Amino acid sequence: MKLLIREINENDPWTISAAFKEQGWDKPVALYERYVAEQKNGDRATLLAEIDGVFTGYVNVIWNSRYPVFRENSIPEISDFNVLAKYQRSGIGNRLMDRAEALIGERSSVAGIGVGIFSDYGDAQRLYVKRGYMPDGKGIYNGRSYVKYGDQIVIDDDIALYFTKRLSEASSPQAMASNAPETTGALTGIIYRDANHSDLPRIVEIYNSTIPSRMVTADVENVSVASRLQWFDEHDPSKRPLWVIEDSAKQIIGWVSFQSFYGRPAYDATAEISIYLDGEQRGKGLGKQALRYCIEHAPRLGINTLLGFIFSHNEPSLKLFRYFGFEDWATLPNIALLDGQERSLKILGKRVG
Repeated sequence: MKLLIREINENDPWTISAAFKEQGWDKPVALYERYVAEQKNGDRATLLAEIDGVFTGYVNVIWNSRYPVFRENSIPEISDFNVLAKYQRSGIGNRLMDRAEALIGERSSVAGIGVGIFSDYGDAQRLYVKRGYMPDGKGIYNGRSYVKYGDQIVIDDDIALYFTKRLSEASSPQAMASNAPETTGALTGIIYRDANHSDLPRIVEIYNSTIPSRMVTADVENVSVASRLQWFDEHDPSKRPLWVIEDSAKQIIGWVSFQSFYGRPAYDATAEISIYLDGEQRGKGLGKQALRYCIEHAPRLGINTLLGFIFSHNEPSLKLFRYFGFEDWATLPNIALLDGQERSLKILGKRVG
C-alpha cells in the first residue's frame, strides 16, 4: 500500500463526492469545486489522502479563520477533516494532520482547530487531545457568539469547542523538522518522509556502507537494489513505514525501518526498529534525534512495543537505545559468525504505548 497526500485539483470534486455518497453522506460536488477555487485564491489548502491512487480522506487549512480568536491572532485553522469510514483507524487521519500542521508551520507557530461537542465527534476529540491540542478556554461557540450559562441551544454541527497547539512542540514524519532538544547546527532542517522506490538505491548505499564495520548488520557482502525490492514493498506507511531522513538540501542522509516482529497477529503491536545513517552523519547526534522521533510517533502507527536487535559488541548503538530507556530483554549468545569470530545478539525493548 502506498499512501500519497497531495493538494486537491480540478479533477477531484466528483471523485470525492461520489466516495462519500457511497457511505451515505451528502457531500455535493459544488463544495469541493469551491475548495479548488479558494485554494487557487490562496484562502485555503485542501489536502487529499490516497492509497494506491484511491481517495481515502481529506483535510483543509483555512488561512483566515472565521473564528474570532483565530482571526484576531492570525492562527490558521484546520477544518472539515474527514476520512472515509472504511479507512478510519488505519493511521490516515494522523498522516493528514501531520501534513496540515507541517503546512501551517511554514507560516505560523500555532495551529487551531474546532470540534463538535456531541458523541459523533468523540474520535476526533480524542485524536486532537492526543496530538497535543488544548482548549482555548473560551467555551462553546455557536458560530456567532459564545454560549453563556443558562442559554438554551440546539446541539448541531455548528456548536463547537476550539483548540490550539504550539507547533514548536510538534513534529511530522511527512514534512516537519524535528525539534529534539539536541538538534543544533547541522541538524536543523531535518525532515522525515515515506520512502519511494526512487529512494531505494540510496537506501541500499547507506546500508552497504555499514557492512565493513561488522557491527551493524549480519550481511557480510554488499546487497543489491533488486534484492531489497521485496523488503521495501513489505513496508506499510500507515503501520510499518520506511522513512528516509533528509537534510535541508533534500539529500537523504539516513533511513528508518519499522518491521513486524515474528509475523503473528498477536504481535501486531510490536515492531523492530532499525536506523541507518550515512557515514558522514554518524556521531553527530542524528541517531539520537531519529530514535526519539520514532518513539514519539510509534503509537500513531499502532505500535506499543519497540524492539532493537543489536550485536553485543556494538556499544554505540547499545548506549543509544539504553539512553532512551530500552532495557536488555534477551541475549542470544554466539549466534553470528563474522570474519571467523562468534558474536552475540542482544534484544532491547521499550514500551511506548
